[in-house]
Amino acid sequence: GELGFESAGFATLMSRRAAHVAAVFDALLADDAWRTRPGARLIFSDLDIAWLEDPRPFLATPGCDAWAQTQHREKKLLNPGFLALSPTPGARTLLTAWAARLEGAAKRNLPPFNDAVKDVADSATVCPLAPERFASAKRTFYRKSWSANAARGVVLAHANWIDGRDAKRAAFERAGVWLVE
Repeated sequence: GELGFESAGFATLMSRRAAHVAAVFDALLADDAWRTRPGARLIFSDLDIAWLEDPRPFLATPGCDAWAQTQHREKKLLNPGFLALSPTPGARTLLTAWAARLEGAAKRNLPPFNDAVKDVADSATVCPLAPERFASAKRTFYRKSWSANAARGVVLAHANWIDGRDAKRAAFERAGVWLVE
C-alpha cells in the first residue's frame, strides 16, 4: 500500500532511515578500496527524486563530511532525502546523532536530521546543496512550465511536496522524467 506523508507507516519508515544508512556506511567503511578512493561518497536518494545530471561533481567541496539538499534556505533546513557522505569520522558522527534522535518513536526524519546537524556542528561539516540545482517540487514540479527538457541547471528534482504515489507519478510524467510503463 501507499504510505502518505501524514501516515503512521511513513513516520515508521522515516524513523528507521538513519540506522539503515549508517549500516551501509559502516559496511563501506570496512572496505579499504572504497574508504581510500579519492572522491568516494555514499549517496542516499529518496525514490521520488529525478536525477537529471550526475550529482557527483557537486559533491567535491573541500572540508565537507556530508552534503544535503536544502529544504528551506531562509530557515536553514536541510533535507536528507538527498544525502551524500564522505568516508570521514565527521559523517559517522552525524549518522550516530541522527539515529539517536530518531530512536524510540516513529517520527518524520527531517526535524531530527536538522537537530543532529546542529548537535554535531563542532565535529562534522554538513554542506547545503544549492536549491536551484538540487531542487524541491516547489522549484520544479509545481511550476507548470518546468520540464526535464528545459531543466535550467537542475541536477535533481525532488517531488517532496507532492503527496501520494499517483500524484508523484503524474508530476513526473508531465515533466518528462517518468520513463517506464
